[in-house]
Amino acid sequence: MPQVVLVGAGHTHIQVLRHWMMHPDPAIEATLVVDTPIAVYSGMAPGLVAGQYERHELEIDAVPLARRAGVRVVLAPCTGVEAAARRVLVEGREPLPFDVASFDVGSTVAGLGLPGVREHAVPTRPINRLAAAISGRIEAVTSLQPNVVVVGSGAGGIELAFCIDARLRGLGLEPRVTIVEAGDRILPGYHPALARRIEAAARERGLRTLVDTTVAAVDEDCVRLEDGRRLDSDLTFWVTGADALPIFR
Repeated sequence: MPQVVLVGAGHTHIQVLRHWMMHPDPAIEATLVVDTPIAVYSGMAPGLVAGQYERHELEIDAVPLARRAGVRVVLAPCTGVEAAARRVLVEGREPLPFDVASFDVGSTVAGLGLPGVREHAVPTRPINRLAAAISGRIEAVTSLQPNVVVVGSGAGGIELAFCIDARLRGLGLEPRVTIVEAGDRILPGYHPALARRIEAAARERGLRTLVDTTVAAVDEDCVRLEDGRRLDSDLTFWVTGADALPIFR
């Protein structure tokens, strides 16, 4: 019988499990490998940051869904894949042989190796860690005029900057949000007209944008720039674009 291994419970695998639940396929034997039973829907994450949703509203328990679909569940981290041998490696367990393996594990963010990023910034990927950290980091803000630095001005960084500004203002605070971009304009890769409109909207909201600006390090209370400047920061978000997880390197 063909062995199908699904690694991760991202959007696509959730839909596959849902399909198998409604339309079982007795001709295959399937296994779901997840390091946590709870999947977080990333499309609602901006609303979580803005305070529009509670964390539980983003969560899907993949385990009962998989079991109703007739899929075996392995709760352990995937540590790699041996493509030639057709085996998925799982921490603390025997390798899982497969005829078909599918990976729906999301990504991490680029630049985590920069000094202080892991310790002091809030990365936006993996999304479950952002969901777990956001409320506590906001509650830790004590200033009535908190400085917030968002590193990265792609679509995710821009969206997060507007959302965290709305969240903090909803709490009665007066945040000073700065968006830092290494390139020569915000929203690189998007049409310049869109970037101009978003920059105008940011100015109207009081959000500051810094382009041609490269981060050197992140400290507990500031972001240090390569040109020697420092940006005071009570809350730093790291939104520098997707990078592959270690299992694919």
